[in-house]
Amino acid sequence: MISTKYGGFPVSVKIGLSFGPVDWEIIGAGKRKAYYFRGPAVEGCARAEHYAGKMHVVLDADMKQNLDDSAEAEKIEEGFYLLREIKTKDSQHSDMKMIKMKKKIVSEFIPSRIIDHVQKREFRDVVSVFVRFKGLKSHESINGYISDILEKTDKYGGYFNHLDFGDKGSNFLVFFGAPLSYEDNLIRACDY
Repeated sequence: MISTKYGGFPVSVKIGLSFGPVDWEIIGAGKRKAYYFRGPAVEGCARAEHYAGKMHVVLDADMKQNLDDSAEAEKIEEGFYLLREIKTKDSQHSDMKMIKMKKKIVSEFIPSRIIDHVQKREFRDVVSVFVRFKGLKSHESINGYISDILEKTDKYGGYFNHLDFGDKGSNFLVFFGAPLSYEDNLIRACDY
């Protein structure tokens, strides 16, 4: 439960894990870039997540096969396992340090107008644009299509949130009104 001045809000997660090949690329032209991950391991994660309940981690058969005896998992469905426990030795853990990202690199993926924006806490109207697309298989075709989308997103003042290749097909999400808002977010989204 997260407590705020507006009340308490329950938060939970469901996690699906898989193991296998992953194809990834950084795409985009000009000033804006995006990235994607796709492949059998990504698809396996999505399938496993469907079997997870609140606060559960579910492994598919490929992930379970690649774990040693340090993980205990219970079969919940053919090919899917609920992770019960991971036994590790302290020597397996190392102190992780956050790497400070250079603004020049980050601004290729997130516009400077958003990086430099001081966010106020407020309620506002946000237009979410989900776009599903088909038929783009090669990196070159995805890069060309998403490069155009990134350019249009900037032109209309939107925020390109992510590109996804998962169980729901190929899609992307663009926000109008968050994190930056304009008086005509709905018109901008429709013109987009």
